[in-house]
Amino acid sequence: MPFSFLKNIEGYNELFSGFYISRKLNFDKKDILEKIELIKNKDTLGVNLSNAGGYQTQPYLCQYPEFSDLKKSIELLFNEATGRKIVVTEMWANVNPKGTYNNKHDHSGTTQEMFSMFSGVLYIKVPKGESGSLMFYNPFSENIAYTYDPLEDDILFFPNYMAHSVTPNFTDEERVSIAFNGDLL
Repeated sequence: MPFSFLKNIEGYNELFSGFYISRKLNFDKKDILEKIELIKNKDTLGVNLSNAGGYQTQPYLCQYPEFSDLKKSIELLFNEATGRKIVVTEMWANVNPKGTYNNKHDHSGTTQEMFSMFSGVLYIKVPKGESGSLMFYNPFSENIAYTYDPLEDDILFFPNYMAHSVTPNFTDEERVSIAFNGDLL
């Protein structure tokens, strides 16, 4: 099993034919939210991939100098958690106002030419109430899913092939996350 080295680490959770690792990442949320807002103002359309309504940036935030500290923090946390090094190859923001969600998808068909082994999500802003749960799907039964209710500062790592979605945000505030893909070094 290619991920067997992860089984004994803190935050590891087996799930169907995969797993997820949950941790906390401390960072300057206000700064990140301001940077995302600037991008939204410049690129008002964003991209339309898994989002049903809402807004997604292009997947190249990891190439922006203003996101380099966040990229490094994600890579360092993965290294500290697993003892292995990862490089974040793609990173994008998801902004979900009331009524919006993300359809079922996986990250195995990334926009990079190289194959990304890991995917993840960092929760920047999570309003109290029903602001959207992350759903991981059982690949052997469409009717079975695992629900993860995120909190601010939660970061999850999972294999890129794990199908997932995000339920609708029913609050009056935006839910903001940063998703990413990465490869082991």
